[in-house]
Amino acid sequence: SQQRGTHWVYRWASVMRTYRQELAWYAFIDFSGSLALSALAAVEPETYVGCGHVKLFCGIVFIMLLGLEAVFWPHARYRDSTTDFVILGMQGSAMVLTAMGYYKEDLSYWTFDAGSRLLFTAVVVLLIKAAMDAVTELYILVNGNRRRLQEELFARNSKNVLSEEELVDLASPSSKQSLRDSYSSVTLVPLRD
Repeated sequence: SQQRGTHWVYRWASVMRTYRQELAWYAFIDFSGSLALSALAAVEPETYVGCGHVKLFCGIVFIMLLGLEAVFWPHARYRDSTTDFVILGMQGSAMVLTAMGYYKEDLSYWTFDAGSRLLFTAVVVLLIKAAMDAVTELYILVNGNRRRLQEELFARNSKNVLSEEELVDLASPSSKQSLRDSYSSVTLVPLRD
């Protein structure tokens, strides 16, 4: 960890890698959504209606996260934003359907079945995304070009504005000049601490 630079990208790379550089603050929204869902999961209602309230509030949190995802598209790879959008929509819909079943106070009501099918489908989508991420990471690991690909992602998602320090830090000593030449069309700005 002492080889990492002082820039936040290097310190928090494993957490922030999936976000576009200018929207790294969106990780706080993801964390806040998880915290809200955890707090709601800790509630122990004693009636079906109480369970319905908890499920409805969980659905509202998922739908709010879905709306924010739709507005910002915070991830560097569009497939991450797309799958998050689909999964959040399924989870929010499933929670609302389950709440409707609890409000009817009938555990055989059709909304429970529909909600559990939606949650199962969301898990399948999440597993497909995880498999795609694993294949991508394996390809990057085998080819050894993590830094170059990450830099290209930041350049594309940050409207081609990079600092010279970022360019130099990401390059090995033998390829610094070739990296500078390859990014000659990029606008360089000084880093701010």
